[in-house]
Amino acid sequence: MSSISEQESQAFAEMYRSIFSQPSPPIHPTRSAPDAAGSAQQEAATQTEVQSGSRPSADPLGSFFRRAEKRNQLLKDGVLTPSGQLRSRSSVLLEEKVAEVESCRNDWELLKWADGLFATQREMEIATRSEMALKAGSKRKSSKKGKSKEPNVENSDSTQAVATETQVTNGLDSLTRSTHLRVYPLLLSLLMRTFRERYADPFISLSLFHNARRLSVFSYVYGCTTPVYNELLDTLWTCFRDLEGFLKALREMEVNGVEFDGRTRAIVEKITTEGAGGRSWSDWDGEELAKLGKMRQMVGLDLVGRRSRGRE
Repeated sequence: MSSISEQESQAFAEMYRSIFSQPSPPIHPTRSAPDAAGSAQQEAATQTEVQSGSRPSADPLGSFFRRAEKRNQLLKDGVLTPSGQLRSRSSVLLEEKVAEVESCRNDWELLKWADGLFATQREMEIATRSEMALKAGSKRKSSKKGKSKEPNVENSDSTQAVATETQVTNGLDSLTRSTHLRVYPLLLSLLMRTFRERYADPFISLSLFHNARRLSVFSYVYGCTTPVYNELLDTLWTCFRDLEGFLKALREMEVNGVEFDGRTRAIVEKITTEGAGGRSWSDWDGEELAKLGKMRQMVGLDLVGRRSRGRE
């Protein structure tokens, strides 16, 4: 059974960075796109339920307060659409970005779009770090001037601090940055799935994940979430039948506190059902069975029952 080595993983990341230096883009015919707007539609449905109060609940009083809290959050951070619907900024931004992804005519355009997403992530991170450093400096100055009685100077410093904050963040307010962080993992998982399914290029899917992981700590923490890891797992098995890499990714999720969800378990079940390269259970060797058993144990699945059914 083939396995992706560390050198190959590094090569994927290098391929992503070097491909932009090519003089002419590789063009592939556009194929049917996957259901890219699923997350946006789901969030839109949630917003509709919030506004209408149609979601059923076993606790009417608790449901009332939860809906009221969500309405207040929408009123604070929401966007009023031309149709008069109040929606969260993240759902509106996600729909816009999904439409941009679907409008890309070939893989080269989509890769350039992905590079823009990572550039935006770097810009947001720089603004956040700059704001944190500025606030920390302002607190130190305030503590020193708290002992002095110069109110006019203090007001002048406060005005200057606001102007400086706008400069260091390049006008990117905290709401804009938090909205980007909400949609960043969803867009990253969409890109990985689109390259794998629409353009049949799993190598780019892997390089996108490695680039997000190595870009920065911010990028890894906010970007490499459960949906993104699920795309990595699906790519490793569907396209490479890489049990070793699959198990390594699961362990990485476990160590870094990335939760397993229903789709994670479904992918592990798919490995169990399909077998190693389509072979039956009797053809699996001891090492492969041990890896599969470890995977199922990690995500909370039973091995014995599935193994006995697979032999029937």
